[in-house]
Amino acid sequence: FLEVNMYAALEVHTTNTIRAGWHAVQAFSTYLQQYITKTANESDKNWNFPKLHMSVHIFNNIEAKGVTHNYNTKPNEKMHGSLKESYLMCTNFRDIAPQILCINHWQVIAESLCRNISNFDKYQLQNVDYVLDEDNSLVDDLVILNDSPHVKLRSRQAPQTFESLENAHKSDSAFTNFLLVIQLPLPGGKSV
Repeated sequence: FLEVNMYAALEVHTTNTIRAGWHAVQAFSTYLQQYITKTANESDKNWNFPKLHMSVHIFNNIEAKGVTHNYNTKPNEKMHGSLKESYLMCTNFRDIAPQILCINHWQVIAESLCRNISNFDKYQLQNVDYVLDEDNSLVDDLVILNDSPHVKLRSRQAPQTFESLENAHKSDSAFTNFLLVIQLPLPGGKSV
């Protein structure tokens, strides 16, 4: 393996180094097969895994893509960090595959929603007329020039006091002593 690794790690290859690398891979494969057959009765290890098999194709890849110094698998190592965090923080450590898939699904949907909202905001900023209200202050809401629907998280009504609300609904018994019934907490823990 050390010889295969040495030839694979070279920063410059010639036909001679690639040929020598192929011979090292063949020798490694032969010795590995001998080891597997000798230890088959003692160990139930499965030697059929991708990383081991990749050594068979390493010099094909070098000829096709260039030296291994030019490409690397380490940048993708952190790709599964969120799944690891989900496993540790959000599962019961039993039958984890459906739990991780559900959490990953939620993450993908949340990212998609954020991206769509961000794209929508950028699109709206291209079509905004800055409007001044009666007192010449800038209106907070974006004005839509087209007919696309828009959700505004605010009331359409002007702000009003509880007193004016009670006075407007004097005939409705639900609004009698309205402030005493709802007991809204104020900052500091006091209620209205």
